[in-house]
Amino acid sequence: MAQRRICAYSGKKGQAVSSDTTQKKAKMKKLHSVIMVKLNEVLTPEQQTELKSKMEAAKAAKPPEKP
Repeated sequence: MAQRRICAYSGKKGQAVSSDTTQKKAKMKKLHSVIMVKLNEVLTPEQQTELKSKMEAAKAAKPPEKP
């Protein structure tokens, strides 16, 4: 239940940040940090480990950013 509230929160905040093009990357990074803290509060240690490994795999599969 708490995970759904966090997802709804992140969706609303993400849309707000997307519409504001100034400092978009910094705002999204801050939002991501806030969401991860909230998720880690409700996830079990096993779920936290699984989430971390999935995020690392997704990051490794992502092409490098353009400078």
